[in-house]
Amino acid sequence: MNPTQAGVLPPPDDSRITPAPSATGQPEFVFCFVTGREEILQAYEASVRRSSQLRPWLRICLVGLGFIWLGGGLANIAGIIQSAPVWQSALFSAMGWMIVWRHLFAPMIQRHKIRASVPISQEFVLKFSEAIIRIEQVGKGQYERNWAELVAFASTDEGVLMWFSDGLEHCVPQRAFHPASQRQAFLSFLRLTAPHAAPKP
Repeated sequence: MNPTQAGVLPPPDDSRITPAPSATGQPEFVFCFVTGREEILQAYEASVRRSSQLRPWLRICLVGLGFIWLGGGLANIAGIIQSAPVWQSALFSAMGWMIVWRHLFAPMIQRHKIRASVPISQEFVLKFSEAIIRIEQVGKGQYERNWAELVAFASTDEGVLMWFSDGLEHCVPQRAFHPASQRQAFLSFLRLTAPHAAPKP
């Protein structure tokens, strides 16, 4: 995975997890799996739901409200209707645009980027140690993150989602944990290694 691409890692076709001490005696977790474009899109949708903490029907209502504010404000500014001062119409138009952009257009653009940039099948290796986070796209290179970049994480039905300071999101999928108790061990590891990161409800 290139760090400039959409950074959600979704449920794998094949996976394994290896929690073990490293050569220095520090605990580490290694995940290896093959994933594809559609699974990354599914993981991205899960990330959007968790980030906004809005139910789908409520997001639809919010987008509708955004269009009403945007359309009404622009109509008032253009003189089609006269119901409020221009400054107030401009304010409502700006708020409406921000709502529509955040909850409709931005996710649409991100989905398009994922479809355009993510191959049908790709293999990843994720290594989490106390020193570093290493993300490797097998055959295409790797990059590293430090724990200071992790700003939040959440335990979800899809897996463990992680949010980073540059806006990228990663997911260790649910079926990557064998047995299920490894999931709790990994969450405890995140809490101890990155105490500054806020667990999302």
